[in-house]
Amino acid sequence: MQEAYLNAETKTHVERYADHRRVVFTTDRHDIASLCDSIEVVLGDFPRDLLPSLPNLIWFQQFGTGVEWLRSEPRCVAAPFILTSCSDDHYAVVADHAFALLLACTRNIPQYVNAQSNTEWAPPTTLDSPRLSQLNGKTLLMVGLGSIGKEIAKRARAFGLKTNGVKRDTQRQIAGISNLFSLRDLSSAVKQADIVIACLPDTPNTNKVFDDSIFKEMRSSAIFINVGRGYTVNETALCNALKSQRIAAAAIDVTKQEPLAKDSELWKCPNLLITPHVAGHHNQVLKLWRDVALENLERFSRGVPLRNTVNKQLGY
Repeated sequence: MQEAYLNAETKTHVERYADHRRVVFTTDRHDIASLCDSIEVVLGDFPRDLLPSLPNLIWFQQFGTGVEWLRSEPRCVAAPFILTSCSDDHYAVVADHAFALLLACTRNIPQYVNAQSNTEWAPPTTLDSPRLSQLNGKTLLMVGLGSIGKEIAKRARAFGLKTNGVKRDTQRQIAGISNLFSLRDLSSAVKQADIVIACLPDTPNTNKVFDDSIFKEMRSSAIFINVGRGYTVNETALCNALKSQRIAAAAIDVTKQEPLAKDSELWKCPNLLITPHVAGHHNQVLKLWRDVALENLERFSRGVPLRNTVNKQLGY
């Protein structure tokens, strides 16, 4: 945590709810390693590879949302400690970013930015330009209906979009979602969509779920957006879909490898907008992470349910 957010008030709050535990504020790996046998609670950034070395760990409050690191630390999945994230403070800004990407695609913004940099006035040659469209009246498929997916669906109504959804449990209806599909019915769901927005976690069940077979089922006018995890998309299949014009455009905030390699085929893929995994970033994010950790510490000391408890077996 940046020192600006680890102020005297924060330290006092932690010590107040530590339940007589010794409190150590450090990010030094050597210091952490020397304390492994006695650590019971961890708040914030922590070396993931050291977690299996904490025999008395009860609870780990991580900063950020993603828990895909569990796949490389299977001992942590089996370990009895509670894992919480900061997922419920990210949904609004990620929804902002998803719509920024979507509007950029529908309103031809990247091309106009390029034209501006070249001091060119470049209006479309016809009023009914295929590069410009409106959201009103279109169908959005929201793939993943956690807090982020629900917020995107909520905002979609304001744009006049009909929203269908894909989620693990299709028995529980969600306000604003017209039709629900399971992940195994994704190919049927994408056929009905003008826009597909993915915000799936990285789990064994979602790995490369967007592959050739799925992109082939999408409408040729469809737009694909990914603000979830890069591993959920077969990147070669996405590039092929764009190069062959099987889909109209795509925008991604995440990739399988980050930073994206200089020689990645994604850089030169037509009609693809890339942002560098910034959907969850904003100027108050560290403060929000701190506040989630402090609230959960207070809940922990009172013995009440914690916010953002992760199912380690499911991976989210």
